[in-house]
Amino acid sequence: MHKLYSVLLFLLSITVFAQSQKADLIRIMTAPVSDTYEVAINERADFEVSIFKYGKLVKNASITYTIAPEQMDAQITKSIVLKDGQGLLEGIKLSEPGFIRLTVSY
Repeated sequence: MHKLYSVLLFLLSITVFAQSQKADLIRIMTAPVSDTYEVAINERADFEVSIFKYGKLVKNASITYTIAPEQMDAQITKSIVLKDGQGLLEGIKLSEPGFIRLTVSY
């Protein structure tokens, strides 16, 4: 019985380890440049983006991104290469209060 518990514990630990590694393979991190996550009306909302693979920045990461007011068609659609794995994305301005949606694909 003791051996059975040991085998089950071993298999459980392998499963947990494999899942944690899979989740950390590619990570796309985005954040608004504004520390408060707010921008004034008619002020451009810019974003920082970083692409990580196994916890390290991906050199020459090719990304495609779109920026749009929430639930509206994209105003910006671009493909760029992030030489150092991170960069600044110039956003859009809103003429009234609202939310902006950024979608990044790597």
